[in-house]
Amino acid sequence: MKWKSIVAPFLVLLLTACASKSHPFAPGESSIYLRRDGGIQSAVVAPLPQGDYTVEDLQEFAKGEAEKYNAKMGGERVIVSEVLIEGNTAKVIYSYDSDASLIDFARESQDASFSLESLSIRTVEEVLLTETGQRIPEEYAKRKKLHVALVEGSGSFITEGKILQVVVDGPAVESADNHVRLPEGNHLIIYD
Repeated sequence: MKWKSIVAPFLVLLLTACASKSHPFAPGESSIYLRRDGGIQSAVVAPLPQGDYTVEDLQEFAKGEAEKYNAKMGGERVIVSEVLIEGNTAKVIYSYDSDASLIDFARESQDASFSLESLSIRTVEEVLLTETGQRIPEEYAKRKKLHVALVEGSGSFITEGKILQVVVDGPAVESADNHVRLPEGNHLIIYD
């Protein structure tokens, strides 16, 4: 009976340590957040010009931009998720109903923090069924439930899971645990 009281906490600790870590979206720069469920968010992070700005002012402006876009496109395609002012820095986080809405809204609102022609989030299993599947490294091809972001363009990307590998079209890039800055090109971000 004593062994159960010793082994049980150890097993819980071991299982917790082995579980995939989830990284929240806490951007320090303008970036795109790639969730495990395929959802996409973006953050516009910018210094505030001199003046008296409130979160309410910034929120009203951001919501106005989203509402104008949604009215034009029909439906709720872009939602303002969060608005913050930290010191002299403004942060606006948007959520999108699709990758196409992210790209289109960025063009409409003149967000130059990234440049995308296309973006999609798939599983390794789905990507292996396409021509792009040839670019999946063999060590990850067997792990069919991993996530793959197919990126055509450039920008700063943060993933909900740990980045396992970035397959770049061009010079090598540095990536952190869940953050990578990509130059212009066709890339794959493989994450858990």
